[in-house]
Amino acid sequence: MQKNIFVSTRKGLFELAKTRSSWSIKATHFLGDNVTLALHDARDGTDYAALNHGHFGIKLHRRDKGKKTWAEIQSPKYPPKPEGLDDKDGWGKPVNWSTQLIWALEAGGPKQNGTLWCGTMPGGLFKSTDRGETWELMESLWRHPDRNKWLGGGADIPGIHSICVDPRNPDVVRVAV
Repeated sequence: MQKNIFVSTRKGLFELAKTRSSWSIKATHFLGDNVTLALHDARDGTDYAALNHGHFGIKLHRRDKGKKTWAEIQSPKYPPKPEGLDDKDGWGKPVNWSTQLIWALEAGGPKQNGTLWCGTMPGGLFKSTDRGETWELMESLWRHPDRNKWLGGGADIPGIHSICVDPRNPDVVRVAV
């Protein structure tokens, strides 16, 4: 049975722990900050937290197993928009080539230590093979000819909100926009 749970909120990240009869707050992290999601990587015990600091941008943090402190790591970044590219979304508005939200984070397969997948707004999928130190944009998805037809599902811009790594073959990754 699960004994710890992360609860991400606009007011911080709360770590709950199961006692014999109830749940209690074990620790509070990033108090007062908008934590959009958290991931516990069962492969090595590492925890990740994505924060949205509004004007100050998107930040990603990692806490190694057994540590109390979190370290800021590299957030996924889009390449510069090619000069002269008329890139408009399904609403006819210019696409912002910058990470506006980390909406999904998933660990790779059991034998893919250090591999993470990250889904962002505006509809980008990124992969890291070094525990989030560096990120690679999956260009085939970003340059898909229908990308500009994707529309928001609850948001004004499209985003990769679900990432499923196939447990039988971790080289197969399915995403949802």
